Amino acid sequence: MKFIKLVRYDLRHGLLKRWKWYVGAVLMAVAFWLLFCTKVASYNRGALITGDGSAITPSFGDTVFFVFAGMSEYIPDPHQSFSFPLIWMLLYLVLFWMTLEYAHNDLTKTGQQFLIRTNGRMLWWLSKCVWNFCAVLSFFAVIWLTLLLLCLLSGSPISLTLHAPLLEFTVPAAVSGPGYVAPLLFSVFCLAPLVLFALSMLQMAFTLWLKPIVSFLISVVILVASAYKLSPLLLGNYAMPVRNVIYSGTGVTNAAGVLLSAAVIAAAVLFGAVRFRKYDVLPIEE
Repeated sequence: MKFIKLVRYDLRHGLLKRWKWYVGAVLMAVAFWLLFCTKVASYNRGALITGDGSAITPSFGDTVFFVFAGMSEYIPDPHQSFSFPLIWMLLYLVLFWMTLEYAHNDLTKTGQQFLIRTNGRMLWWLSKCVWNFCAVLSFFAVIWLTLLLLCLLSGSPISLTLHAPLLEFTVPAAVSGPGYVAPLLFSVFCLAPLVLFALSMLQMAFTLWLKPIVSFLISVVILVASAYKLSPLLLGNYAMPVRNVIYSGTGVTNAAGVLLSAAVIAAAVLFGAVRFRKYDVLPIEE
């Protein structure tokens, strides 16, 4: 029962009372959707003018893919500078900032009282892990539901069908073959949240060793490194559907992403628990 009370406290104070973050997520999703609409309009206008293709009405799957796609593999070229996948970067930087300081700051407030009452640091840490998972999942859910509502209001088909010509124009990425691509959709709707939960847990664990801002900078470095280099060891690659092996023989696989994410989550939970057992909260309170 003590653990349930801790979880309820964290969900109430870490999610419900921080509702402004989710309002920001909704506004961000609306901005991304508007950008996608302009690109779709440009594609359809070009297709009609040149006669090289037909106008396409984007599906819900196309819309979500555009937001979460990331960027295709960057190949160093002296004549072409590296450009960040801005939408992908902004999306996840907001998520990292959203989950950055709650656990750390909670030690200076009511959470410290719960820590004393439960007489168990492990319960406090595990409750924060549950909160982290719920925070990441709710962030993705808000983005998905906002895009779903916008598609309903605009008359877009509520389907997961992917239109390769449209995605190749809007992302761009080496999309091949239209239709319902199960591994790709798994990468968008399942693997991306799992990867971001793993990275968010890693960030939360780091705050027990380092200052929160330093932990956030580590998360930023991981994202930038993942965007710059396609590597199965850089976790951020698995959160970019266009880096999936379905596009390239050198891409990453969903199975490897699940295993690496699970390993990072387990390590973060374990190292955080070990660190917190000897963590001195008094200097924070002062």
